[in-house]
Amino acid sequence: MGSIPNLDPVGNREATEDRGNVDEEKRTLLGVDGCRGGWVVARATTGLDAVSFALYPTFCEVLTAAGRSSRVAVDIPIGLAEAAPRACDLAARTFLPPRRKSSVFPAPCRATLAAKDYRDACERNRAARGKGVTKQLFHILDKIREVDQGLAPETQEWLSETHPEVVFAVLAGADANAIPAKKVAAGRERRVALLARSLPFLDEPWLSDARSSLSRQRPDVIPAGDDLVDALACLVAAERITRGVARHFPDSHADYDARGLRMEIVA
Repeated sequence: MGSIPNLDPVGNREATEDRGNVDEEKRTLLGVDGCRGGWVVARATTGLDAVSFALYPTFCEVLTAAGRSSRVAVDIPIGLAEAAPRACDLAARTFLPPRRKSSVFPAPCRATLAAKDYRDACERNRAARGKGVTKQLFHILDKIREVDQGLAPETQEWLSETHPEVVFAVLAGADANAIPAKKVAAGRERRVALLARSLPFLDEPWLSDARSSLSRQRPDVIPAGDDLVDALACLVAAERITRGVARHFPDSHADYDARGLRMEIVA
């Protein structure tokens, strides 16, 4: 049975422990999704018996709260190619059903991180890759930059990039093509039902209560309802990674960027 959402920020008591000494059954799992003003974090232990949420204004605070004894899955591009599109983006788009492919948009090239506005971002990306960036990507460019600045290659021993729509497609299996659009009621209901296979206490009243509690926690960080669902999808991805059953995109090998960051989507 799941607990009523505990909205206390994630603690850092395990941050100094050696990752290899952590009991897998007690490992802290975090699913992280960007939201207006910061980041929403879904937290649980390996059994996913109870889930809590917390809000953080910066990704640096997420990393500090998590600690290297955790397993973290975050919905943001990690590792940026210099020119060619990332193989993980192409593999994930190939895996998704036709109506969902556009949800995985190509990560920007590294030079684009220095852009000062949308026009500049398009020009920088076009110079390196031959095409601009979407408005959707530009709106999360600050968060991509924030994560890129906060990570080192060794962080990826316990932190992975995931993508909620890829997670939902993996969970749905042969029925992935039947998942309705995210923004319609039937689409949300289907995504919640897929997550409820791993989180049996999950339903709309539980989510509504969680969001109401979060709205009182930090007025400067404002998650939408979809952000909570996506954070839970990332949490399920973290649990699948811990159990060794996650799908990797690409499935043959991972590429690395100029900073040594692994470019891979795991679900």
